[in-house]
Amino acid sequence: MNWTTAAIAALIATSAFAEPAHTLFGRHKAPSAAAPAAFGSYARGCLSGGMQLRETASGWQAMRLSRNRNWGHPEMIAFIERLSVKAQQIGWPRLYVGDIGQPRGGPMKSGHRSHQIGLDVDIWLRQPSIEKLSRKDRERIGSHVVVAKDGISMNRYWTQSHHEVIRAAAEDSAVARIFVNAAIKRAMCREEKARNGRIEAPWLRKVRPWHGHNAHFHVRLACPAGSPGCRDQAPPPSGTGCGAELSKWFPRGQKSRSIGLTRRWEEAQQPTGNQQARSAKRVLTMDDLPKVCGAVLSDEGAETFDVAGVEPEPEARLPIFPGGIQRAHDGFVGTAYFWRPTVDLNAAQKQAVGLKIAGLLPAGLRFVDRGNGNGLLSGTPTEQGDFEFDIVAERRGSERERQRVFLPVVALNAQGGAGTAASAERSLDHQVRDFLTDFVGEECFLAQPSQVSAERIDIEAFSDDTAPFYDFDGAFKASVGIEANVGGRMITPPQCAALSFARLFPGRGAREIGVDDPDRTLSAGETARIVMSDRPDRQTWLLVVDPNGYVIDITRALARQDGQVRAALRPTVPGPHILMALDSIASLGTLALDGPAASVLANLGAAKTLSGSDLRVSLAYFVLR
Repeated sequence: MNWTTAAIAALIATSAFAEPAHTLFGRHKAPSAAAPAAFGSYARGCLSGGMQLRETASGWQAMRLSRNRNWGHPEMIAFIERLSVKAQQIGWPRLYVGDIGQPRGGPMKSGHRSHQIGLDVDIWLRQPSIEKLSRKDRERIGSHVVVAKDGISMNRYWTQSHHEVIRAAAEDSAVARIFVNAAIKRAMCREEKARNGRIEAPWLRKVRPWHGHNAHFHVRLACPAGSPGCRDQAPPPSGTGCGAELSKWFPRGQKSRSIGLTRRWEEAQQPTGNQQARSAKRVLTMDDLPKVCGAVLSDEGAETFDVAGVEPEPEARLPIFPGGIQRAHDGFVGTAYFWRPTVDLNAAQKQAVGLKIAGLLPAGLRFVDRGNGNGLLSGTPTEQGDFEFDIVAERRGSERERQRVFLPVVALNAQGGAGTAASAERSLDHQVRDFLTDFVGEECFLAQPSQVSAERIDIEAFSDDTAPFYDFDGAFKASVGIEANVGGRMITPPQCAALSFARLFPGRGAREIGVDDPDRTLSAGETARIVMSDRPDRQTWLLVVDPNGYVIDITRALARQDGQVRAALRPTVPGPHILMALDSIASLGTLALDGPAASVLANLGAAKTLSGSDLRVSLAYFVLR
């Protein structure tokens, strides 16, 4: 059966595909009958003609068989076979092979954001034994963490043979990159230097430090021949990655920020084109995947279809710039001027867009393309006036779009800058807020300032894990040069969607939400009293995200009095609660604001991002015992 794009689109529109994509793909216990091909990106795609890795062979054993995730593209199975031979030569009797993917690829219910097109595999770092493991043992035992508790050195489980096995994988021509813990990368760089006196290991370019990966290494293959719908990642940066790039993972010189972090965003290539608006969603639908994935799912094995005859959905060209004329920062003198587009291009679209200036800047300023779709105007202007210039976005050397930027420079003092105490404090405020905007951290992490002055900086941070608080504290001091008072607010994993949503809108001017006592823990039956300043020129909404990740809109309960907006809330679900204040110059329309946070906030974020309206978001917190 030859599936056309229109037929697949009609199929996807049916109720059969109304369920989450991970549910649909998880039901299939066998691969499609079509020719082997990978479609989409590593975190948004599917696999036709998948091949199952044998449970046991002379060179490997597949682990966690109950998951049924030992399926991959034939090129992946061939790679595992090649690596197992090299591993035996190194002294490993066999490999312990973790997850590859589902029989038809696609999203999984748990464990990974990537591994969707049969080109990713996790190899355990547990030193294999000679004895074959039983099926029960493969479910029971785990891998070995090879990084010491200090997060910087290796423990007794790390051996020279681990280094050699990872090297053998990296030297395979089919491999695009390998993810390891930052401490592992650091150890491998040092071992190469100790061996040769200098690092002469071009294969190290493929070994990439990222969160987690202290008990396994994750191998990713490049798109193979015969998969025209497969989308490769951009190649790793040139060089070995053993210098300044690696040192950023140890901001305090003591602990790798990747230790103890379990989320898998490092493995996920973010969506492209028309998927950009859905990048905050945790639960993917068939609409989020290439349309050909509907054909991959529809084949029950009784019929075959011509996957090669189905063209992948063309990449949509959403605007890079919001249009119109943008004002560069606040326009005051004596601080750095930042300009950034409304989306992070490399994170959201993986387009590797470069930025440059067209036109004249005022003397004393310079423009730097910082990568990740961010441009920096730095320095202090030495001439005043109103300046306009274009920021040009280029992709693969060709101009794609332009954005006109307006930069007013006010009167200068004798030294060519503002130089006042007020200016210095404003400069510190900008420095703190820009750091908070640029800080990547863990996916489930958000920090916001509650007080910024030369005497004291207070930061309120939210996460479902303790490690990001320490990582943020060290990175903040290293970057800003001041020790901040970081208040850590522990939330539940279902509430992480609220942080993902808030990170989409890092703008200034968000409301400050006051609670009776910011650190108060309520007892059953007590009332949380909430106060915000009133802004008649903006529309206000107040949402509560309970510990189960359910959003409750209490906007109708708001009362205005004496220039303030007040509300009283008596929670019933024990645990941490997130208060989320939204304000905008435009109405949120008929969007439903009650329901699971993952869907409500993702839809709201997509709608406001695409409309370009001025939405501001702020958070507060309390706990019900």
